[in-house]
Amino acid sequence: MNNKYENEIMKIMRNKFLRFPIFDVFHDFVSWTTLSIRQALEVNNAKGIESRMQDFCQKYDEKERRAMVEMYALLVEAMDYAARLGEYTDILSRIFQGLEIHSKSAGQFFTPWHIAYFSAKITFQPEEVKKKIEEQGYITAYEPTVGGGTMILALAQVMQEAGFAPQKELLIYATDIDYRCACMTYIHASLYALPAVIQHGNELTQEVFGRWFTPVYVCDLWLFRDKFMRERRHRDEAKMATVGGISKSPPRTNSGTKENKRGNKAVVEQLVLPGLQ
Repeated sequence: MNNKYENEIMKIMRNKFLRFPIFDVFHDFVSWTTLSIRQALEVNNAKGIESRMQDFCQKYDEKERRAMVEMYALLVEAMDYAARLGEYTDILSRIFQGLEIHSKSAGQFFTPWHIAYFSAKITFQPEEVKKKIEEQGYITAYEPTVGGGTMILALAQVMQEAGFAPQKELLIYATDIDYRCACMTYIHASLYALPAVIQHGNELTQEVFGRWFTPVYVCDLWLFRDKFMRERRHRDEAKMATVGGISKSPPRTNSGTKENKRGNKAVVEQLVLPGLQ
């Protein structure tokens, strides 16, 4: 893949945010991008997201905010270029390591693409996948320490090369304890149009600090197809129903759909999803 977009993003981060450590700039960029995507989806959390977006506006001046938008545009171009080549490149992880801000002390290293691709290639079984898709319409992939999403993106590419449609036939669950990594994976899955549920959380203790749904997951109504999330939703509502031993009614989840002009596809008019942060 042509890395001119990645180089330009790194150049902007280094040259247009001189008041801040490069580590903070990358963190804020992936956080701001994640919030921007989620803002259009999370009706029940609109005020909270807007408040956090305002924090970024106060932190950065006008030129720096424009630079953020410029980087986002370059990221979209980079991912569009990769998609047109039939690739699911882990762009943000490459930028992260290119800036040399990964945590060596925490043993934080991202899986190289060729290793992730090789692993996906040797474990992918087309006949088994075909059988599963015929049974339930899709397969699921789960990554408990997802990093920037390299492994799931490699799986999506191998799946596509085998003649399947990962945007419609691959449902992703991914978790990472590092907030930046969760954001990176969410951005990748969102902009590559993959249905996914991304969690910022600790798999060892089962703590969940945030759970985010990609646009395709919401707009294609995966919530009503996804057995795991339906069960998870019921458990979450049961938890919220009892606070300090006092039974309370769980918050209502309202959803509505309307037919588009062609009348051949239901689109989301309003969808309030539980468990969002």
